[in-house]
Amino acid sequence: MSEPVSDRLTVSGLDAWYGTAHVLFGLDLTVEGGRTLAVLGRNGAGKTTLLRSIARGMVTTTGEVRHGSHRLDRMRPDQAARSGVQLVPEDRRILTSLSVEENLLLGHRACGGREKRSVAEMVEMFPLLENLLSRRGFALSGGEQQLVAIARAMMASPTLLLLDEPSEGLAPRIVQEVGEGLRAIKERYAVTVVLAEQNVNFAMQNVDDVCVIDDGRIAFQGGGAEFQARPEIRDRYLKV
Repeated sequence: MSEPVSDRLTVSGLDAWYGTAHVLFGLDLTVEGGRTLAVLGRNGAGKTTLLRSIARGMVTTTGEVRHGSHRLDRMRPDQAARSGVQLVPEDRRILTSLSVEENLLLGHRACGGREKRSVAEMVEMFPLLENLLSRRGFALSGGEQQLVAIARAMMASPTLLLLDEPSEGLAPRIVQEVGEGLRAIKERYAVTVVLAEQNVNFAMQNVDDVCVIDDGRIAFQGGGAEFQARPEIRDRYLKV
């Protein structure tokens, strides 16, 4: 029996600051439950800040962020995590003194009352992990760390998965594995995914919808097919 569809994510009137630096300006955004959204934009556009604002980490915000029945903007980061929100940051934050398997099992701490995922499930989604389970974090490549970080987040049975630049700096083989894993996540689990990316080609292979951010404001929202049909959006907001 398939899982129920994940809850809708709704962002309303979101402003965000780092100290006195105003980064996001009145963002309104909706992601339907179970869909995958690509957040695209140049460096410094506000992609990472948007993910941190949703996950309640390292940023001051006003406005409303709802995921299903949860008001995330009223939660601490640990409360948001236990409610079903998992952020995989750009720097991955693998615990280097622990083995891959131990890193994965840490994900269970954020399960709340949801069913825990197993290491075997993660290996099935990311086969390259199979021969790494006993390896310590300090012995992993950047790409291997990325696989561990995504799998660790999935061990918590999230209903909302936030991925910050998951393909950045990875070897083509790892990029392919990440993409295949994301497609497996979408097929198997009731999870809404928000994917911040600069690699437009990678993003478009793995998402349903697109949001383009420019200077802290949303410049485009729509389906993937609509985005692909409007090359002027890519030329104006994404080309360096």
